[in-house]
Amino acid sequence: MNNYNQEDLNLDLQSESDLLFNSFNSWKHGMWRFLIRIKDNESIRDLLDQNLKLAQEELSIILDSSGMDFLYVRNDKKSFLLNLGRNLSFPELSNFFITKEYPYIEIREVNGSLYFVGNLRIYGRDRFEYDFFLVKKIDAEFSQQLVYQTQSDLLYYSNEQYYNGSIDSKIIEKKLPHINLLTATKQFESLDMDETLKSLVFRKGGQLIKDGDISDFVLITVLSQLPYIKRSLDINGTVLFVSLLSILIAAVLSFIISSSITTPIKRVIANMQRVREDDFPVSIEYNAKSEINQLYEGFNSMAYNLYNGKIAMEDYVKEIEFLKDYNETIIHSIRAGIAIIDSNLKVVKVNDFFQNFMALSNGDIQEVNFIDEQIILNVNLVLSKRKDSFTCVKRVGSSLILDVKIYPLVINKFDIDAEHQCILIIEDITSKHQFEEKIMQAEKLSSLSMLSAGVAHEINNPLSTIMINVQNELAKETDSSKFESLKWIEQETRRIAIIVNELLSFASSRSVENEYCDVNTVIDQTISLIQYSIAKEKDIRFHSKVNKIGLGSKISKDELKQILINLFSNSIRSIGKKGHITIHTGYKSENENIYIEIIDTGCGMEEQLLNKIFNPFFTTDHEGSGTGLGLSVVYGIVNKYNGTIEVSSKPGQGSTFLVILPADFKE
Repeated sequence: MNNYNQEDLNLDLQSESDLLFNSFNSWKHGMWRFLIRIKDNESIRDLLDQNLKLAQEELSIILDSSGMDFLYVRNDKKSFLLNLGRNLSFPELSNFFITKEYPYIEIREVNGSLYFVGNLRIYGRDRFEYDFFLVKKIDAEFSQQLVYQTQSDLLYYSNEQYYNGSIDSKIIEKKLPHINLLTATKQFESLDMDETLKSLVFRKGGQLIKDGDISDFVLITVLSQLPYIKRSLDINGTVLFVSLLSILIAAVLSFIISSSITTPIKRVIANMQRVREDDFPVSIEYNAKSEINQLYEGFNSMAYNLYNGKIAMEDYVKEIEFLKDYNETIIHSIRAGIAIIDSNLKVVKVNDFFQNFMALSNGDIQEVNFIDEQIILNVNLVLSKRKDSFTCVKRVGSSLILDVKIYPLVINKFDIDAEHQCILIIEDITSKHQFEEKIMQAEKLSSLSMLSAGVAHEINNPLSTIMINVQNELAKETDSSKFESLKWIEQETRRIAIIVNELLSFASSRSVENEYCDVNTVIDQTISLIQYSIAKEKDIRFHSKVNKIGLGSKISKDELKQILINLFSNSIRSIGKKGHITIHTGYKSENENIYIEIIDTGCGMEEQLLNKIFNPFFTTDHEGSGTGLGLSVVYGIVNKYNGTIEVSSKPGQGSTFLVILPADFKE
């Protein structure tokens, strides 16, 4: 009965720990939902740029009744703080900063206090960054909400320091000054705390950031043993009463039964008590054969078997505990998400990577943002044994690529009635995919280099003939308008010659000489050239919104002009007869780069075409005016100067090309 009583205590303790752990994580999930609501609200983005007061009112409406304490919003020009609930002082603002581009939640210690911090970065229409910090203080009031209608209390621990929860942490610091969790959960059966026996469970609830250091954040569930001790005392009283009654009956019978029977029985009872107390080995000596001696012989055999069984069981239990902890450590150390899913599409168990990466709260696998109908369908097929496995690659957003695998989980192949489960494995292969794309692009550029060398040599001969004839015509021409046109022809012919030389340089991989280039000036010249060439055929307006401060780069002027002409030509073909092309320039001080952004109002492209547009000879122009080499040359020139080029586009919404080059400062 005492064992059953202890098992009830352990079950209640585990249940209380699970309840508090889930309640704690539900706050993370709630904070995550409000971050996503803010991120997806387009009006917030506009109001931040246009009317800060209306933006604050809109955010107050969104976060009304959220339970959060503060919302702090800032960028390089402006900031504001919203007090959303309790009248608390906001911690030092310098302790909050964004380290990731996507929304995420962290636990921070600031000046000895704990906080949930939801981090979000969005970009306004003017491309300024806005950093959002949604804050919830983890204090006694918060902890009392978690333990409401429970039998337990809650404390927190991280990096050899305890923090107050629903009770004062000093009562445990005296008994357990330091703990070391090798697994996700560590349980202490009995601990004398404040003159009361308590049972505790230490459970990892995430990671705590303190002064730039990261350590495990532990939830401590504290459950009093008093109700269970009282029940155990009641059981012991009953057992004592029964024992006393048995002794009284035995005393009466001892006067009736002869000593020849009672003495052997006493010997057996004494040795049975030794067995009960695990005082092995146990054996009763006997000589003559009789019914009593047969009893002794049977008892000795039983005691011997119990002793051997006890040793084997202890070794087996130790081995099982070791293997369990070892396997748990391996699973939680794997840098891929692993989840066990049951037939109801509920997550039965996950490793640390999956928990931190996916931020699950209610255990429903369908709440994960990249889980679509295809994956759910294949999960059901694997669970129903209609499919052995499933593998696919999922692109999440514009930057994250995941490798998703589904396998059946076989627990007992001989039990046909056992519940079917499956394993979902998620691996982030973004870096691997990007590396493979760079290798493929390098191979394509190698082919382009060989082609460029041959084409350049073939162009040089007719180009020389054109230049000689144009110069002869210039010497004879008296009409000013024709003279100007011939000068344009001569200028562009010279530029073609320079481009041919650059193609030869690109093909031979010659080193790049340092040359200061005023980016804004080259942009203005290129726009003038393009406008002159299309003025009679198309109504396409250029809008130049360049940075007023002079922007310089080490790229040559002709190569930059070639990049711009190819990108402008690509936009013009996409627009057709009428539209707009907008050019933005600027400087990024964090990595000392300048950027050129070209936005058109053309037809746009499907997502599956974006990875192919820089391939040599790939073109979407079916009328024969495009060769498919322009963007490949752009990619090669940008790559030569250690720059990058990015593109985003949607059908019917135009395209945006972003060229990033190393900045250069004129001495």
